[in-house]
Amino acid sequence: MNGLALHITSADLRLASRIDRVTRFLLARRYFEKIEIVGTNAAGLEPVEIQDDGRIYRRFGVRKFLREKSRFTRALDFLIWYVQVAVHYLPQPISCVNAHTLAVLPLCWFLSASKGCKLIYEPHELETETMTVRGVMKPLLKSVERLFIRAADAIIVVNGAIAEWYREAYGVGRVYVVRNLPAGKPAAPLAANYFASRYGFAVSDLVFVYQGLLGAGRGIELLLETAAHLPEDRRILFLGFGPLAQKVISAAEHVPNVHYHPAVPNSELLRYSAAANAGLIMAENVSLSYRYSYPNKYCEYLTAGIPVICTDFLRFRTEMEEYDSGWTCPYDARALAALIAGIDGPAIEAKAAGARRWARENNWANEEKTIERIYASLQLQTDNAMNGRSEQKS
Repeated sequence: MNGLALHITSADLRLASRIDRVTRFLLARRYFEKIEIVGTNAAGLEPVEIQDDGRIYRRFGVRKFLREKSRFTRALDFLIWYVQVAVHYLPQPISCVNAHTLAVLPLCWFLSASKGCKLIYEPHELETETMTVRGVMKPLLKSVERLFIRAADAIIVVNGAIAEWYREAYGVGRVYVVRNLPAGKPAAPLAANYFASRYGFAVSDLVFVYQGLLGAGRGIELLLETAAHLPEDRRILFLGFGPLAQKVISAAEHVPNVHYHPAVPNSELLRYSAAANAGLIMAENVSLSYRYSYPNKYCEYLTAGIPVICTDFLRFRTEMEEYDSGWTCPYDARALAALIAGIDGPAIEAKAAGARRWARENNWANEEKTIERIYASLQLQTDNAMNGRSEQKS
């Protein structure tokens, strides 16, 4: 399709590991001449970042005080962001625009309609079934999604369960699955004693890592409560950033077996995962989106060769059971503490064997084949449309 491809999200670009993998692949395969990833601004970050392969991360934003006031001013803030993005890109020749959240789907539809280019809807979860979508917002957002999703030339989701949900909810076709698998293995794993050396505990202690956004609905408070019921040789390590980071840092100052590690670049994350003994995904049962989720961290833990502990209502637990790559647990601090306290080195090694088997059989190269099929189909549609116009002129 050549030209410029836009990937737009309303999320923090520091969390855009999936977008980074997909766009890096698309540029390497020369589906587009230029790719720009658009998001919101954040304190201390540059508005424009040029990646090593030439892709551009571009952040738009407005005055911070608007985001700290009422729902009305937050909506105004987002409207201003919409206008900034539209004004910047309308003069440019766009070949394809990808909406990575429902919040930006109308904006992406507008750009697509204005430029006559392809529109791809690529939600990373069930957008209308999250914990923040409540009350009158739910039917309103469902109406918005139903209206604009039909204009999409392709819909890309993260697992088969979500794909089926979209097909049934909106009666749409062209729904493809591209899972959140990391690209590659840890290039140079950290020393096995990295965490022990950094935090001053025994090398024989077991490290259970939570990595990712430190925010509501992700079991952060549960994990902090769990730590209080654990023996000291079981360590809970938080690696990431977010609204609850300060709460974690404060707990780490007072609870001996709680530790906080600042976020690391996506390209380095697998190295840190591999230095832990097991990964934690204790999501709260607060939304259908969580139950259907296929998180980045789940794939990253297994790719790094460490087993997973997750809440027992999550859909991907069936896959874990198939590979024997981890444990499930109710969303309860004492139950989780009892599970962790009962896990020893041999138990971890047994489950790690399942994680390694999963990693051998599930890799990003398989997802790239799906991406190629999607964009080859879109290219064919574009070529046929251009040939049709040429025949009409002749």
